[in-house]
Amino acid sequence: MQLIERYPRIFLTLAAILFSIPGTGDLPLLDRDEPRFAQATIEMMERGEWVVPYFNNEYRFDKPPLTYWWMRLHYSLLGKSEIAARLHSFFASLITALVLYQIAISSKFNRSKAILSGMIWLGSLQVLIHGRVAVADMPLIASLTITLWALIKFLYREDELKPYSVWFYVIYISMAVGFLAKGPLALLIPALSTGLTFALSKKNKAHIKRIKHLLKESVLGLPLMLLIISLWGIPALLETNGAYFDIGVKKHVIERGLSAFNERLYIPGIYYIFVILIFLSPWISGLIPSLKKAWLERDSTPHNTLLLSWIIATFLVFSFYKTQLPHYILPAYPAIALLIAQIKRPTLSKLFQVSVWIQRLVFTVLIISLSILYNELVKTQLSPSLVKSALYLIGFLSAVLIASECFKRNKIKSCFIFIALASLVLVPFGKNLKDSHITVQTSQLIRDSPKEFETYIASGFNEPSLVWYLGKQCTFVEPAYFDANELSEKNCLIILSRKWKLNEATIKQWYSEKSIRASYDYKAGIQSEFSANNIEWVEGFNLANSTWIELAVVTSKN
Repeated sequence: MQLIERYPRIFLTLAAILFSIPGTGDLPLLDRDEPRFAQATIEMMERGEWVVPYFNNEYRFDKPPLTYWWMRLHYSLLGKSEIAARLHSFFASLITALVLYQIAISSKFNRSKAILSGMIWLGSLQVLIHGRVAVADMPLIASLTITLWALIKFLYREDELKPYSVWFYVIYISMAVGFLAKGPLALLIPALSTGLTFALSKKNKAHIKRIKHLLKESVLGLPLMLLIISLWGIPALLETNGAYFDIGVKKHVIERGLSAFNERLYIPGIYYIFVILIFLSPWISGLIPSLKKAWLERDSTPHNTLLLSWIIATFLVFSFYKTQLPHYILPAYPAIALLIAQIKRPTLSKLFQVSVWIQRLVFTVLIISLSILYNELVKTQLSPSLVKSALYLIGFLSAVLIASECFKRNKIKSCFIFIALASLVLVPFGKNLKDSHITVQTSQLIRDSPKEFETYIASGFNEPSLVWYLGKQCTFVEPAYFDANELSEKNCLIILSRKWKLNEATIKQWYSEKSIRASYDYKAGIQSEFSANNIEWVEGFNLANSTWIELAVVTSKN
């Protein structure tokens, strides 16, 4: 322990490598956003473009460019690969952990608690997932955490605050960087947190004075932030005739807040309360006690007022945002980590907590359900790799659940060991999932073909990962929209043949009939349209929408 406290940053770096790197290069690109980010960066590099991203030879306005720039660096160093596409998320999560350590030290935590705050962040289930994902969330969180650090130093430092100190510049530069990562959220959360802190600190005249000073300096700070953003924003708007704003902000930010994702049930507040009970694992036993302690002691530990405000602000923003995804509340996790690190852990084992039992119930149900599913899948002719990946997923969830129990019982070393085991399990999980991934299998089949193709047409199958794994532009068309006579020797046609959905109805059908009818079946149409000599069949799992897919890879009749 003395060695760890002597070299805390080295320890946190090694922990980040152990927790976040295993499996990062083994997992296939998982959802639809990952391949879009990964391929858009490739296309920007091919075009020599720095301002406007492209995907599949079309504009991609979903996010500002910082993530693409960061990914571009890793591509230049490592070449095109899954790990190069995801490495920015690892470094951003490490930066967040190191900044949390500095926040804790500056807030007078002892070293062990300061180190623990970084470890809680790195070991959270949502971070174990998103630290391995090729999207823009982790760069945003790193920027926001730096903003949080600067606000704490600005508002709660003991010495006299000089006008336009270094922390003034850090606040607005970090918000600008955060905006370049993922848009207005980088400004909204700090602004709302500061407002809530002002409301909760009315009795503390010194802190009210600091907040007023911050507002006064914002007259210069906001233009500074906008100037940095405009260095990219103005060229982007000019190059796209304003479409970057219209689509990137109006459609992908505002419209998502006004309409529920995939028409799912929208209940303000409830969704994220349930989500955090699962994805904050294995630290969930410390959540409620730490929030309660911070609230009761907010006058004696005033920096906790800002941490509480930061958490409340994140939940307020996204509780009323109709598109609901588990990772949206990640901005609250650094503040939560700092609060949990402060609590007296021995008291946790004596507490009865409904939140802990909800977490136990959910994980137990998932593990039992997956175990039953694995036992049934072993008896089938389904891909052995997919069946094995289910087994490794059971191991991953079990390790996280055991780590949660260890933390509740104050067995910190054992907790970290099981988090590390959960991380290591993602190596075989990723390899087996990749072996059964439909676009990986399809692209491998095409690469092994002696023919060389110039044009790829996908009919009824529009997964973005196909563009990434083929490494070529792909034309996506509606099902059955093709003419066999129009195919040339340089054309490769990829047709959705059959599809089986993994949902409740499918599972019930499996248990009652021991067979599953395809939810989509066009195989007969393909066989009637094309000669069998020109068709190769490939099957695999599509994780983006939890379906088992059969594709027909069709080449010219010549």
